[in-house]
Amino acid sequence: MLYIIRGIPGSDKSTIANNLLKEGKVSAIVEADMYFIKDGEYKFDGTKIKNAHAWCKKTVIDNLQSGLNVAVANTFTRHWEYQEYVDFCKSNDIPYTIIVADGKYHNIHGVPSDVVEKMGDRFEYLNCCRNCVIVYCNVQLEKSLYLSIYS
Repeated sequence: MLYIIRGIPGSDKSTIANNLLKEGKVSAIVEADMYFIKDGEYKFDGTKIKNAHAWCKKTVIDNLQSGLNVAVANTFTRHWEYQEYVDFCKSNDIPYTIIVADGKYHNIHGVPSDVVEKMGDRFEYLNCCRNCVIVYCNVQLEKSLYLSIYS
């Protein structure tokens, strides 16, 4: 099972992924930002963003092929940005769910507010029902939503 969690910085993607882990729904969480953690410290380098996303995709696929349930949490502002994950799941009969995180919290990576605003402006919302869950990130509400949706 793959949970594709998308949303602008500060929307609570990581919290949703961690809740899925705590609830035993996934065994692995993968985010492109993890590529930039060196010696326990986050050191973003915009020149390596393509490498980060390639690493993220490979790590997700490796985990799925090992039989693990995975949450991948990235901004995925445009549909094409997560389409390869969906295509992989479809071609390998792996179920997937797309979760849109729409919280309004402080982002943990220090993304400037003007950049977050631009990402929000270009964010493509889902216009489907199958395999899609919209989560408005009130953490207490989302936990009860998960209990009812995924039980």
